[in-house]
Amino acid sequence: IADLYWDMMFIPDKHLFWSRTATTAGRALVERWKPDLLYSSGPPHSGHIVARHLAAACGAPWVAELRDEWAGNPYGVQNWLRTIIERRMERRTLHDATALVAVTRTTQRTLDQLHGKPVALSMNGYDPVDFDGLETVTPLDPDKLTIVHAGSIYIGKRDPSSLFAATARLGALASRVNLLFYGEQADSLASLARHYGVEASVTISPPITRREVLEIERRADVLLLCRWNDPAEDGIIPGKLFEYIGARRPILVIGSETGEAAEIVREGQFGLVSNDPDRLAAQLRGWIEAKAQTPRLEDVPIISGRDYTRAGQFDALDSFLARTLA
Repeated sequence: IADLYWDMMFIPDKHLFWSRTATTAGRALVERWKPDLLYSSGPPHSGHIVARHLAAACGAPWVAELRDEWAGNPYGVQNWLRTIIERRMERRTLHDATALVAVTRTTQRTLDQLHGKPVALSMNGYDPVDFDGLETVTPLDPDKLTIVHAGSIYIGKRDPSSLFAATARLGALASRVNLLFYGEQADSLASLARHYGVEASVTISPPITRREVLEIERRADVLLLCRWNDPAEDGIIPGKLFEYIGARRPILVIGSETGEAAEIVREGQFGLVSNDPDRLAAQLRGWIEAKAQTPRLEDVPIISGRDYTRAGQFDALDSFLARTLA
C-alpha cells in the first residue's frame, strides 16, 4: 500500500513539485526576454511540463527530447494505473510541442505513432576529446584477459550471468581471465559469482571517477555491456555503448541478442553479441590465445559508415531543427 501511495503521488516523477517552482521562475524570465526556441530533455519528464507552460507564456516554438520513453518505460515504475495516468499526461503535455526528439529508432517510431509530430533521431554519442592522452596505454594485466564493466548492474535483468557461466566452462583456463566490475552492487555480484563458482576470476571495486573509468577502459582487453534478455530491451541503447565505441576496445554484449544496440555492434564489427555460454566460452578461449601473443588485444578500427560521435549526432539534430522551425 505504501509503495502504491508513493507511485501515485509522484507522477510523472519525484520532481513534480519542483516543476511548479521552475515554471514560476521561467515565466518571470520570459517576461523580460523571449527565447528563439525552448528545448526540454527528459527524464525527468517534469521538465517537459515546465517547457509546455513556458512555451504557452512566450509563444516560442518548443522541442521536447525524450531520452527514455515516458509511459511504458520498461525500467520505470510498473503499475497499470500509473501507466494509464502517465499516458494521458504525456499526450496532453506533448500535444503542444512543435517537434520531438528520440535517441533510438524504436522510440522515434513510438512517438510518431502516438503524437503525429515531426520526430528527429539524435542518438547518444561519444566525444573523442574524452580520450585525449589515452592513445597509448599500458595493459591492465599483460598476463590475464581483462574484461571490464563500470556502472550499474541490475540482477535479473542486466547482469553478467551468461558470462559467469561461460567462464565456469573454461576449467583451468579460467585462471587466465579477470572480470573487473566497478560499481555499487558488490554483494549481489559476489553472490552471483559464487553461484557459478567463478569468484577467483571476479574482482569487484567501488565506483571510480569518470576519467579513471576511461583510462581503465582503454587499458582493458574487452569491455562488457550487459543487456536484459527481454524484447522490452530492443529499443534501448545504453549510453555506455557509445563510450565503448570511442574507447576502441572489443565489445562483448551479453543478455539480449536482438535490438538496436546489438545491431550497432554487429554492423560496426565492434565485437561479439551472444548470450550462449558455449559460444561465449569459445570466444574467451580465442581471446586468451590472442592474449598470449600480445600484452593487450588490438584496438578495434572504426569502419562503420555511421557517425557515433556527439558532434555528428548534434549535426543531424541541427539540420532537423533548421528544417522544422523554418
